[in-house]
Amino acid sequence: MARRKTATIVSLDEHPNLSEILGVLAQLPHVTDADLTRLADAWHNTVFLAEARARALDPDTPLVLEVLAAFEAVQALFADDVAGEHDYVAVEPEVASIALKAIRDAIAAAYARPVLSRGEHQALLAAWRQVYPNDLVEEPDLGERGAQVKALLTAMPKLATRCHDVAAAALYDEILHTSWTLDHDVR
Repeated sequence: MARRKTATIVSLDEHPNLSEILGVLAQLPHVTDADLTRLADAWHNTVFLAEARARALDPDTPLVLEVLAAFEAVQALFADDVAGEHDYVAVEPEVASIALKAIRDAIAAAYARPVLSRGEHQALLAAWRQVYPNDLVEEPDLGERGAQVKALLTAMPKLATRCHDVAAAALYDEILHTSWTLDHDVR
């Protein structure tokens, strides 16, 4: 299958599928145990899905580092469910693990929409859409410093690579230095 030509997307604010990305990400803290079970029941792996997933996570896919960072956040968010070691966990670890596959597919599909075919996009989102047919999210009011908060959030994926990237390490050092020179109340 030939790759679709897309303009370079360098930040989330420029992404043509921003509303769907935010819709999926904003739903994550609200996923219930019942939702995990429904996601696991709806998720199935096929050769077509595996190929679509591979395209969605290709190194040339827009914002793939942000996708991988989101995967890590999902893993951390549901770590107790996957481990199954606590009394308050009501979902079997195997069920939670399968549900996380559906969640990761939805995240990958939302970010990779510009490079996926309609069928690939819909297939990767199928389990998610069975549980959450609509994205019910509004961008939060970040207050008078909303632009600064967004700038920091945009810098975070770059900061995650600071160990291997000289420019990102310099940005990290600059942010760190600035944060320590600010008034304590502002910080």
